[in-house]
Amino acid sequence: MVFYTLLQKLPKNTQVAAGTFFIFALAAYPVISKEQKKGHDLFSQEKPAAVEKTETDREKLRRHLG
Repeated sequence: MVFYTLLQKLPKNTQVAAGTFFIFALAAYPVISKEQKKGHDLFSQEKPAAVEKTETDREKLRRHLG
């Protein structure tokens, strides 16, 4: 309720800006706070760590057997 009383003291355009910022902050919080592994984020160009490990293990096995 303290936030609401402080918000009421501000001009109307500032109230709208504060509300918009608050909504964007709430929407962005899960995306920003999420701990992501290599290659698992939305725009990653790297291979995921599990795929990279599998490929190196496969290569080691080929060298060992061949």
